[in-house]
Amino acid sequence: MRGHCHISGPGRVRFAVAAFGVLSTLIILAAGPACAGGPLPPRIVSAPPVSAQVGHEYSYGVEAVDDDGDTLSYSLEQYPPGMVVDFRSGLLRWTPEPGQAGEFPVAVSVSDGTFRVSQSFSVTVTNGTPPPPVVRFVYPADGAPANRSLHLMGMVRSAPGAPAVERVEVRIDSGPWLNAELSGDGWSYLLDTSRSKNGPHRAYVRAADARGYSETAQINLTYDNPRYILLDYPLTVGPPALPFLLAALAAMAAGPVVIYLRILWKERSSRR
Repeated sequence: MRGHCHISGPGRVRFAVAAFGVLSTLIILAAGPACAGGPLPPRIVSAPPVSAQVGHEYSYGVEAVDDDGDTLSYSLEQYPPGMVVDFRSGLLRWTPEPGQAGEFPVAVSVSDGTFRVSQSFSVTVTNGTPPPPVVRFVYPADGAPANRSLHLMGMVRSAPGAPAVERVEVRIDSGPWLNAELSGDGWSYLLDTSRSKNGPHRAYVRAADARGYSETAQINLTYDNPRYILLDYPLTVGPPALPFLLAALAAMAAGPVVIYLRILWKERSSRR
């Protein structure tokens, strides 16, 4: 980085800086004269990307250092509609929308509480192909236990200027893709876990618009359905109940179980 310091008045210093081939102007507002010792202003040491595409996220992580070790905060002084910056990390983000093609001036500043340094640049936005839709799970959590019927739910969205989402599909393990219910920016699918073995399973989801499919999202599920056991109790024979009780206890020891007891009733034939 190269720079020149010009005193333009008490407490105001202007720097013209060329960093990494990007010409920027740094204006430092100070409470007292700078370049004469005392507290030092922060310095922006990063160079911004200067191009973006409609429908694609533009990001710039502003990097600044402060030789005094002061806490820094970031803000935008000039920016196009929709651009934001994280005041703690300095991460600048923006997704240009249709109609925002062109050149946009941007000025981002960093402050240490005493000095404020600004970096000015321009971003040129061109029309590009919007990215595919984005789909994700919101319920249940990854690795959650599942039994009987379970509603899988999630969110789906299209990039600005992209076609609307036409459908959302869900697949369990290596099974077929099945249509989920799509409502606005949300989707849901009723999963019947009782038809599969207990243990680990994996659910996948994808969205489709007129151009094709999104990337696939996935979560892990652990099926934990109770087992169903049918025990016959021949009442006419009149056996003791202990063997049936032991069989039921053995079944329960292997995990959740629902036991059905079927009583077999048969009238004894009468002899004449």
